[in-house]
Amino acid sequence: MLNKHIKLVSVLMSLALLVSVCEVNKIKVSAEDRLVNLRKQQVELNRQQKNLNSRLEKLKNNINKKKEYRNSVLAQMRTLQEQIDVECQKIEILDSQIARKQAQIDQVQVEIDQNLDVLCERLKAIYKAGDVPELAIFIGVKSFNDFLDTAEMIQKLSKFDAELIEDLEKSIYGVQQEKELIEKDKNEVCESKSILDSKRQELNNLQQENERVIVDLRGEEIRIQSRINKNNARKRNIENRISRFGGRGKITSVPTVGGRKGRYVWPVPGYGRISSGWGDGRRHNGIDIPAPKGTKVVAMADGVVVAANVSSSWGSGWGYHVRINHGDGYETMSAHLSKVLVNPGQPVKAGQVIGLVGNTGHSFGNHLHCGTAKNGRWYNPRNEL
Repeated sequence: MLNKHIKLVSVLMSLALLVSVCEVNKIKVSAEDRLVNLRKQQVELNRQQKNLNSRLEKLKNNINKKKEYRNSVLAQMRTLQEQIDVECQKIEILDSQIARKQAQIDQVQVEIDQNLDVLCERLKAIYKAGDVPELAIFIGVKSFNDFLDTAEMIQKLSKFDAELIEDLEKSIYGVQQEKELIEKDKNEVCESKSILDSKRQELNNLQQENERVIVDLRGEEIRIQSRINKNNARKRNIENRISRFGGRGKITSVPTVGGRKGRYVWPVPGYGRISSGWGDGRRHNGIDIPAPKGTKVVAMADGVVVAANVSSSWGSGWGYHVRINHGDGYETMSAHLSKVLVNPGQPVKAGQVIGLVGNTGHSFGNHLHCGTAKNGRWYNPRNEL
């Protein structure tokens, strides 16, 4: 009876163990599926990031081209305005000349009118001399010679008036001709100015249209940059979730201060995960190491501090940051710090605390951006960490 009891308990335990193993395997399979799905999302985000970066680069090139075009249009508008100013000066001079000619015409016309008035008065006097106008002027003539002298005088007087009026008419005709020539020149200049005004308006319309295109391109640039930022945040979230399944495989153990793979020691003791690697589809010149705000950041090798930004939280996108010269052209960058604990010119030792992890500058979440350079050219820090 006891043996049967023992066998029954053994069977039950085996069944319980089997069920437990199945549940564990089921959970394991589910976790692996989730990890695979997360990695697929990560690959897709990297692809999208690459496309967005490419579009952003093209947009920036287009904006620069549009700015160059705008500058060219503005230069043409300045040249046209100078030409218009010259034409306007010509018009002012011609207007002045036309006014002078018109004044001369008016003066000659006054003289003609005056002479005509005098002639009319003389003719009236001749007419009033008698009932027969043709003979009245000869009343009192005593001899034939007097008659001839009187007739000759009348003939000369009429001829003088006629010549005088003819000369005045010739003068006014000449001045009128000059005025017409000047007005013709003015019309040509006005036509030229009108053409220039039309061209300037065309250029102004092109410039305004170009400005609208630039505004649209900048709006698109902002939208793409916003998508890039959101993609970065999603990538970091996925990378954090992947890390819960054992990390990304880039770091199998957390480096310690003093331990070296190459030239440098690990800059964030106790935190070995990399959330964003070298390049990372966005020309990322370094690696990002996530850690809580205030985590200690150490110098990666002996050297001298060449830059320590503590005045601008933006810091050209780097935020609060420290650059250290290690000699032989080697230099390291620690960026996005919440606090800087060294000063420019200060010598430091490998493992010495130089700042605290933060989220300043162009950053999404608390992390350290670690960069390494040789003779001013960035290279992958993992080569020597």
